Amino acid sequence: KCGSFGTWYKHMGTLFSYQIFTDGSLDEYDYFLRFDSDYYLKEKLPIDLFEELHVKKKDFAYTRRKDMPVCTEGFYEHSEKYMKANNLKPLNYSFYSEIAINHVTYFGNFAVGRVSFFTGCDYVKWAHHMMDAGGVYYARWDEQHHLPLGLSLFNTPDKVLFYNLTENFAHKCRSFKLKEQCSLNSLS
Repeated sequence: KCGSFGTWYKHMGTLFSYQIFTDGSLDEYDYFLRFDSDYYLKEKLPIDLFEELHVKKKDFAYTRRKDMPVCTEGFYEHSEKYMKANNLKPLNYSFYSEIAINHVTYFGNFAVGRVSFFTGCDYVKWAHHMMDAGGVYYARWDEQHHLPLGLSLFNTPDKVLFYNLTENFAHKCRSFKLKEQCSLNSLS
């Protein structure tokens, strides 16, 4: 099931989990916004996401869901392997555990983050290790897995904002059952 997503999707997972933070394309920016191209805003957001992160000194904000821990085959184990090999412990183990167990797959259409955290050595080295495992291709480990877990390993809960902005977004096919309602060729 998880490995059946197309190569295009897996390349996207690599781009937004790792490559965009290592290729220099974000060097001149303080924040990034990850917003799926098959979604749109139904109305203006009630807050300025970038201002919110800046004023509150946060590193990441996303809409968290508890009901989607999917496509995680080998993901946690590979992260634990990296932690053991590098003698690392999460800064806040209960935060790491909560994210790992309940929230590793966030509502993937939206996330905003501080570039300096995700381009920093800690996240980049961990993400590189995770990319080397190949899970992006065999198990669909994407940014919905990497960003929250990497953040929870090297950060504390006070640096994260959780939003419930799902009512402000709409899928252009009006369903999460993308293959049933839209042909992949219709997505631009």
